[in-house]
Amino acid sequence: MPFVMIKSVRLVNFFSFGDCTIELEPDLNVLVGVNGSGKSNLLRAFQLLKAGINGRLQEQVAQWGGLNSIHPKNLVRPIIHRQIEVAFTLSVDVIGPWKDGYEDDIVYRIVLLGNANDFTVDEVVERPDGQRYFDSLGGSIFASAIAIVERTGITRRKLGNGKELLVPTLAFEEAFGESSFIRFHLGGLDVYKAFNTIEEAPMRTAVRATGIDKLLPNGDNVFQVLNVTSLKSAPDYDAIEAGLQDVNEQFQRFRMNVYGQGSVEFYLQEKGLDTPIHAAQVSDGTLCYLCLLVALYQPERGRVTVFDEPERNLHPDMLVELGKQLEKASKRRQIILTTHAPGLLNQFPLRAVRVFEKDEYNQTQVRQFTEADFAGWYEEFAPGQMWRDGALGGNRY
Repeated sequence: MPFVMIKSVRLVNFFSFGDCTIELEPDLNVLVGVNGSGKSNLLRAFQLLKAGINGRLQEQVAQWGGLNSIHPKNLVRPIIHRQIEVAFTLSVDVIGPWKDGYEDDIVYRIVLLGNANDFTVDEVVERPDGQRYFDSLGGSIFASAIAIVERTGITRRKLGNGKELLVPTLAFEEAFGESSFIRFHLGGLDVYKAFNTIEEAPMRTAVRATGIDKLLPNGDNVFQVLNVTSLKSAPDYDAIEAGLQDVNEQFQRFRMNVYGQGSVEFYLQEKGLDTPIHAAQVSDGTLCYLCLLVALYQPERGRVTVFDEPERNLHPDMLVELGKQLEKASKRRQIILTTHAPGLLNQFPLRAVRVFEKDEYNQTQVRQFTEADFAGWYEEFAPGQMWRDGALGGNRY
């Protein structure tokens, strides 16, 4: 298995979560549950992290409607305890060892405080026992190469306005130099929710040959990234072509027409056709699957990739190949995805499944299982069928 990138996520007062810790597998993590059970809210935690590392935390909070929209709507916890917290436990394989010799896991906590009209963000980087390397209060920071517990009387420096994350901005020369590693490893986080394949979508029209090297969340630049992949990594480009051939036996290769000031049009060459098929005529499902392949094989891929219902627009017969691609990719990075497709869920081991349900307070709870939990129940463990049978929960009926 690969190293663990994010070992767990703790969410406190974050949308449908009261106080819940979700343990993650080092390779594949498959989230299931009915609509409204909270799967997308876990994905929002990764969106918040991604936005914060890119300097867009305030923009993301505003897009969600402010803190009042993020707070759970129940009254289980007293108002004085309703600060919003998102905490990621990171593997030492990613960060350390630290300058003080510490070689175990690190917790990176993001705390949002405020009201409907304003907020501040505090950050903490600490060991699980509470010894801290870094914290910020309203933009004033404490940073140390040696973890400490008692911070009374420590000197702080004002670095920000308390609206954006500071750990990703600290220079390597700072006392807290490990922040550079946190930014490097978490900054590559990829989150893909839905690909834009409508008739007027940019991916169906002529595009510049090069541009942003990483696939955009909506896939608009998929053919630009495909072209960059062909230039930077022939094996990955070949893997994308082979992956498309696995679900479309007529597909042979990509073609492109270069014209004007570096603009290109992309085509799919299929067997038995005198001329290739322009991207404008390619089916939604084929384009969505191509976006998934590019997300998995692009040279600038991150160490954590998140997909929201990757089965969208795909024929059920494609889900077996999609499962193979996701499993293969998970040997090189951590994959987290939601799904409502039993056919896709069947491709994964039971240990990878996380079942999302609401409790009596309408808060999200997450369960996980192993094959030992069902010893003697099944001759073969097919998580998709077990889920539909009701053995795992996460169903309406």
